[in-house]
Amino acid sequence: MASICQSERKESEKKLGSKYQNDPTWANGLISAAQQVAQAVQQLVKAANAVIRGEAGEEALIACASAVAAATAHLVAASRAKSDPDSPSQRKLAEAAREVAKATSELLAAAKAVTEFAELNEEEEEDLNSIGVGGVKKSLEQQSKILSLEKEIELERRSMLGKRKAKYTRTNN
Repeated sequence: MASICQSERKESEKKLGSKYQNDPTWANGLISAAQQVAQAVQQLVKAANAVIRGEAGEEALIACASAVAAATAHLVAASRAKSDPDSPSQRKLAEAAREVAKATSELLAAAKAVTEFAELNEEEEEDLNSIGVGGVKKSLEQQSKILSLEKEIELERRSMLGKRKAKYTRTNN
């Protein structure tokens, strides 16, 4: 992509009669932005596989999808910095960015559907297990876990509040 954009820039400057000057910083920035997109997409695929296997939650997938969107936007912005916005490569890049956004959205929807399906199956199993004494025991264990987590959340909130107060006090003295 960097070489195509640079070639187009060179041609447009020749047409305008100005001398073309190679800009390695711009080209390297464009290459770096393209590499970021590739890395973000790889992480998105890994996260999607982990979600499907039940090893990660939807949050990991959403974070990776956001990284793909940000990296793609960065690539488009980097390529537009010194290119003609109406050039064929810019139009192709914009279309590719839209396709990436669409594919990412479809992947998120598919992962969400798989997660919801798995959750429905778990709920059906729990409903079957909840019949009888085992169900009461399981319910009590869940309530105990909820109370424990709520207590832990409250302790973390207090800790965070204390740190904020201490920081505010230090900055105002």
